[in-house]
Order: sequence, then C-alpha cells, then structure tokens
Amino acid sequence: MSGYIFCVNNELMPNILKLGYTTSSLDSFMNQVNSEKNMWNPPSDYTLKYAKQVNDCENKFRNLEKLMKKYQKTALMRNSFYKVDLDDILIFLDLMDGDEVDLGNNDINNEEQVEEQVEEQVEEQVEEQVEEQVEELIEEEKPKRKKKKEKNK
Repeated sequence: MSGYIFCVNNELMPNILKLGYTTSSLDSFMNQVNSEKNMWNPPSDYTLKYAKQVNDCENKFRNLEKLMKKYQKTALMRNSFYKVDLDDILIFLDLMDGDEVDLGNNDINNEEQVEEQVEEQVEEQVEEQVEEQVEELIEEEKPKRKKKKEKNK
C-alpha cells in the first residue's frame, strides 16, 4: 500500500522525534494530529519535519522501527518516539526507495502557528483576568448597594 513515512517533532520537546506512516494525505493527517489533543498528548502543535512517499509503507515503517530499536539502545522512548537528531534518522530514510516530499519552508509555517497559539493563549488569559476582575468589582459593589438601599428606605 502506498503512503508516507514521516517524521514530526514538537518544539517543546527538543530532539524527540515521532516516526510513523500514514496512507492519508499529509495535510489531513497533520490536521488530525494537531486537532485531536489526545492522539499523542502534544503540549503544542507538531511540525512535519520530513516525509517520503513510498510503496508498502507499513512494511517499510516496521523495518525502520527495527533499525531504530537497534540504533537507540535505551528503552526511553515508546510509540515510535525517539530521542535522536533528525539527521540520524534521515540516514535510514535515505536507504528507502520513494519520493521525498517537498515541505517548503516548514519552519516559517511553524513560527506562524506558534505565534497564533501564543496570541490565542494571551487572549484567553486576558479574558479570564477581565472576568475575574469584573466579578470582584461586582462583589465589592454589593455591600455598597445594600447600604445605599437601606439609606433610601
């Protein structure tokens, strides 16, 4: 079955890379990964660092995992997450036949995504702070209004 062998990372987890394969389009796969926060429990969005379109992607991925298990002696990582430099993985991926996917300037896209996430988080925090301040002001005003009502009686 034709598909993609991919390598993704998360900027908050340096030198930890996720290897995998998919038979769906890379765009839809990455959208799914980053929208379903429970998929890999990301602290922030993942970035596609490398992809290669290959035939028999599942079998090639299994062979890549076998190589990675021998290459990485520690049992530190699981679920195809590895503490390794991208260049080291690319050596193995270069051995596979297939077509490397041109990702364009993925770092620029990632920077834009990070900026958007930061803006969203700041907006959420500001909204929460404003709501808290409004609630505090309302609570402070309640006794004043009560006294005012009593005075007017």
